[in-house]
Amino acid sequence: MKRIIATFMVLLSVAAAYAQDRNEPLIDRGLFRDIVNICSVLMVMYIITYLILEILQRNLDYRLKSKIVDAGTQEGIVNHLLVNKKRDNRKVILQWTCVLLSIGAGLSIINFARPFGLHSIAIMAFSLGGGLLAYYLISGRVNKDDIK
Repeated sequence: MKRIIATFMVLLSVAAAYAQDRNEPLIDRGLFRDIVNICSVLMVMYIITYLILEILQRNLDYRLKSKIVDAGTQEGIVNHLLVNKKRDNRKVILQWTCVLLSIGAGLSIINFARPFGLHSIAIMAFSLGGGLLAYYLISGRVNKDDIK
């Protein structure tokens, strides 16, 4: 929640810095370029920190498991602690596929619906919402198939 608030505060500070008398600030290419640059920098920073945290977590898990095995603890405890955390990679891949396809569709629609304006944001919001809805419906169907 704090990340979302911080992201919106950064975006609002950019919009406040470009406060002008124009009625449509989204037509200003400089503002749009700055917002895209800030969002891309934040996304790259997020990906890099996620990668670093994932590497650290795997390294610490490996070290902990090797120390537990070396200490000679009871077999039941070792089996319980050494169980691999199986993530359902299919669901993660499905989620990212739906989101990225919907973003691509939204950007394609925006490209055909020029000039850029407030309707561009609405198109992206609806396309992202549609992608997440598609993920929800598909994942529900996948869960029902796994149960049977």
